[in-house]
Amino acid sequence: MTNQFTSVIWIVQRCRCLWIVVLCGGLIDSCAPKLPEAPPVPPNCRYTSVSRVKRASLPAKVYFFPPLLADDKGNPKQPLSPILSGQGELADWASPSEKSKLIQDRLKKQATRAGFEVVPFQDVMTARRPHSILIISSFYTEPKAVVGGTPRQPDQSQFSMIKASTFGPDLDPAKSRNLARVDGVSCFYADRKVEALESKSLEVLMSWLGDNVAGMAYLDP
Repeated sequence: MTNQFTSVIWIVQRCRCLWIVVLCGGLIDSCAPKLPEAPPVPPNCRYTSVSRVKRASLPAKVYFFPPLLADDKGNPKQPLSPILSGQGELADWASPSEKSKLIQDRLKKQATRAGFEVVPFQDVMTARRPHSILIISSFYTEPKAVVGGTPRQPDQSQFSMIKASTFGPDLDPAKSRNLARVDGVSCFYADRKVEALESKSLEVLMSWLGDNVAGMAYLDP
């Protein structure tokens, strides 16, 4: 009987010790400072730039085709429409998207600030020296939801691309020289105005034209 009573006392004491350990553990958890949540990742663009020539060797004159909406492989989903002069001659090219025109204007301004001379298509048509004008083609895709995203990470992504080439006097694509290309993947939140980010992404790519580099740039001012 004494042994049974002793065993009961030991079990009670053991349980009391366990409760004390659990209680102290709970108090420690509640008193420990909570780590702050990581801030949301700002909109950003990861880019890869490849160039066959150094930036300083690119032609000083540049013509911009209107940026075009494309699929994930870079194939245009929009046509370019010819603009004719009063004499019925080809004067320029236009995109069916008003957004494209706005992006094109911003790229032209950026190129001017970088030291390029932006020329009209008429100069391309009448150029006497072959491969003397850099022809810029740019593309962007529609935003898509990020698959398998994590909390507080951007939930939308978009691809963009810039290609730079030169042509001979006959403008034969088969004789063109593909000098440089910059690819980008932009990530952002669905509540952001995508039009501003599309333009900013292509501006980021344009800033690295002529370099061989990869990196990331934030899209907010």
